[in-house]
This record gives sequence, structure tokens and C-alpha cells, in this order.
Amino acid sequence: MKRFLVLSVVLLSACNSATSPVTTLSGRWVVRFDSDTAGAPLNIWSGGLTQSGSSITGAGLCGAGTLVEYDVTGQATQQLTTMAINLAFVGGGNDTAHVTGTVRDSANYGVIASGTFGDNATGQCLSGSGHWFARQFTGP
Repeated sequence: MKRFLVLSVVLLSACNSATSPVTTLSGRWVVRFDSDTAGAPLNIWSGGLTQSGSSITGAGLCGAGTLVEYDVTGQATQQLTTMAINLAFVGGGNDTAHVTGTVRDSANYGVIASGTFGDNATGQCLSGSGHWFARQFTGP
């Protein structure tokens, strides 16, 4: 039993993929939005974010076919090794998607983020609600 417990602790320690605290969200990002709404398409947002203190701003293009510009505003809250984020993606016609999640540093992929989103508008790039995953491709 002791060997199993020691091996379990060693394996759990090895599975921790966080390498260091996230210090900034500034840079180029690609975000995949998977809607839970039946029939909604998968959408990709690609753009830049700038962080100043806890404030986040940015802009990018969203869509699977026709690209729509979305501006981004929100807040980041530093935690021990991660950041909690609360963002608004505002597109054409004031379409607004609310995006929340966590950003962390991954040993294999660099800075990554994931969470949930919701948007009450229909027929927009970020319509409905669902989950998202993102990766930062450049630093500040």
C-alpha cells in the first residue's frame, strides 16, 4: 500500500504541467469557440490583446467564413499561478459575448486559456453559449 501511495504522489507531481505564473495576456491569440447550441458552427477568433494592470483591451476577427471584427474589453485577476479573466467580445450591431475563464502557463503549449461564453444574439459569430480554448502565440 505504501508503494502505491508513493507512486501516486510521484505521478501526480509529474502531471502538473504549469511551469510558471502567467504575467501578461498581451500578445497574439487564437481562440476556438465551441457552441453548445444545436446547429451552431465552430468559430475561431484571432487577434491581439493588450494588458495594462488588470485591464484588458484588444481586437480581432471572428468567423468560419465571413469574418467579423470584435473588440475585446475586460479584467484579469492574478492568482497564484493563473489569471482569472472576465471579458466582453463586442461585434457588429453591438453583438456582445461574455467570456470567462482561466489562463495558465503550460509546459507543452505555452500560455493557454479556457472557459465558458454566452451570447443571447442569434446568427452572430459568437451566438449561443458554450466552451472556448485559446493559445497565445507571442508575448508582449
